[in-house]
Amino acid sequence: MVKSKKFVLIGPFPPPLTGNNIANVEVDAVMESDGWVVRPIDMEIKRGLDQSIGKVTLYKLAIFKTYLKLHYVFSGNVIYCSIGQSFLGIVKYAPFIILATILGKEKIVHLHGNALNSNYLKFSKWQQIISKWLLSRFDKAIVLSESMKANFNLFLPMKRVFVCWNFSQTEATKPKDRQHIGINILFLSNLLPAKGIEVFLDAMDELIATGHKVKIKIAGVPSTDRLDILGRIANNKQIEYCGVVAGGKKSELYDWADVFCMPTLNKLEGQPLVILEALSHGCFIIASNVSGISDVLSSKNGDLIEPIDENLIDSILKILNSPETLVDVENTNRNYCKNFSQSMFRARFLDIINSN
Repeated sequence: MVKSKKFVLIGPFPPPLTGNNIANVEVDAVMESDGWVVRPIDMEIKRGLDQSIGKVTLYKLAIFKTYLKLHYVFSGNVIYCSIGQSFLGIVKYAPFIILATILGKEKIVHLHGNALNSNYLKFSKWQQIISKWLLSRFDKAIVLSESMKANFNLFLPMKRVFVCWNFSQTEATKPKDRQHIGINILFLSNLLPAKGIEVFLDAMDELIATGHKVKIKIAGVPSTDRLDILGRIANNKQIEYCGVVAGGKKSELYDWADVFCMPTLNKLEGQPLVILEALSHGCFIIASNVSGISDVLSSKNGDLIEPIDENLIDSILKILNSPETLVDVENTNRNYCKNFSQSMFRARFLDIINSN
C-alpha cells in the first residue's frame, strides 16, 4: 500500500465507551497497519451518557467546530463516515458528504446499528428527501450482519452493501474456574433502560429474595439522567457495581462470570461488542431475541429470550438445575468466537475497503 494514500475517518471516538466509538478506534488501527495515513475527525460532541440521542440540544451546536477539518477531504483518497441513525445523526455529516461528492472522492458509510430504515420511515417528508440524497451519495455501505443490509434498501443497490461482523477486544487465556457454589452473573453495558438494566435488576431481586445461590456483578457507564438506577444498584448489598471497566479489568469480569446477561429492550439492537467479548470468554449468554443478536447467536451459545424478568429468571433457574450445561456452552463459545477476532475483523474490513 502506498504511504501517500489518505483515509479520512469521520465518526465518534471515546469517551464515552460505546460500540460505535470503540469500533472507530479499531478502524483507525487497522488502516494504519495497512499503510494508510489516517486523518480522524471526531464527531463525538457529548462525553457523558444520557438518553438524548437524536434530540436537538444546545450542546450539539458544538458539532460545527468539526467542520473546521473539512479541508481533510481535499487530500483524502477514501472518505469514511460512521454515521448515526437519527436525522441529526445523518445530516451532521452533510458538509463532508457534499464536498467529497463534488470532488469525486470514494465515500464509504459504516452503520453500527439496525434502526436506520425504521427511523427513516418516521422522518418528515423533507427529512426523508435530505437523508435519502445524502445516503445515496455513498459508493459502499458496511453493516454488521446480513439482516442489517435492509437498512440500505432505499438508498443503495444491495451489491454495494457489505457485511463486516464486529469484533471482540478481549480473549480468555484459560478455562473458567467452576469451584464456586451457585453461578456468577454479569451485566456489562451502559446503564440505560433500553439496554435492559431494569429488567436485569428486577430478575436479580427475585432470585436473591428466593434464596438462590447467585453472585451478581454489574459494570458500565451510568446515564446522567437516570442516576436512580445507580442508586438502586448501590442499595442492594448482594450486587457489586464495578464501575466503568476496560482492558484487563474487563477481561477479569468476563473470566469471573458463568452467565452474561443482556436483556436489551431495543428491538433494533445492532451487534453489541460486549456479547462478542462474553463469547470469547466462554460465558453462557442470555440475550434478547432480536435480529442483530440472533444473526450471530443461537441456542448453542446460551438462551435467546423475550426481555422480561420472568424469562430471565427461568433461564437462570435452568442453569442452576443443570450446571453441566455451562461447560458445554463454554467449549462451544470459545471455538465459535474465532469468527469475531480482531484479526478476522481486519481481514474482512480491508477486503471491503480494497474491493472495486
